[in-house]
Amino acid sequence: MTAIRRPLLRPIFLLLIFAGLLLTACGTRTANTNWPGLSTDGENLYLANGPAVTAYDADTQEIVWRFPGPDDEINQSLQFYNAPSVQGDRVIFGDYGAAGGMLSPKVTVSVYALENTSPVAPIIWTADKVAFDKIVAPPLQVGDVVYVGTADNLMLALDATNGEPVWPEAFEAGHSIWGQAAYHGGKLYVASLDRSLHALDAETGIEQWKTEFEGAIASRPVLNDNLIYVSEFGSQVHAVDIDNGNIIWSAPAENWVWGAPAYDAGVVYY
Repeated sequence: MTAIRRPLLRPIFLLLIFAGLLLTACGTRTANTNWPGLSTDGENLYLANGPAVTAYDADTQEIVWRFPGPDDEINQSLQFYNAPSVQGDRVIFGDYGAAGGMLSPKVTVSVYALENTSPVAPIIWTADKVAFDKIVAPPLQVGDVVYVGTADNLMLALDATNGEPVWPEAFEAGHSIWGQAAYHGGKLYVASLDRSLHALDAETGIEQWKTEFEGAIASRPVLNDNLIYVSEFGSQVHAVDIDNGNIIWSAPAENWVWGAPAYDAGVVYY
């Protein structure tokens, strides 16, 4: 009987090991770390770092509120790293997603809008299942619309008052969107790891033009009058015509340029 059982136990044992590895992979999918996201409204500092988003009083350094709180009915194992977007009494950010488990391999990602009040910041709305990969890019609020880029290549436009989609469908780039979008004159400018800068109609999400570069773009585009400044992994920084996407000039770097350029008084820093 021993000779009969051993061949049966071996595949069962291997199956259990395989299942354990799958469960471990699914369980650790959303625990990846990233750089903390930091923003300010001039009075408070808003820090997204790992399991929480925390608002601090800039003068006293005391905590104004922390999300999620112990009574918030959300997954307490979620991770947050994108810099919160603050407009008036509204704070919006996304999470790194919650794994669905072995039978549902996708990650469900949510966007949250909080009321910026102390000592508790109640949830105004939550947009669930809007993406299936983490949100790295800081959201951008323009009036009552919030634009959110995701790591599964999407640019979302949501009603900032209730979280409902504004565009007929999300814009899909060729790769992840890690940098905050920029807005000017009814157009939304979106940089992507697909090595491109996309100009979209802000009301419809329809692409107006696209400019391709040598390297991926991990940061936000910076606007000034009629130019857009873009840094990329092709070791260059570019000035692009805001109306048509034509490259006006390019400046070299010695290596990849991760951060967004900065503009001040006629000078671009990178």
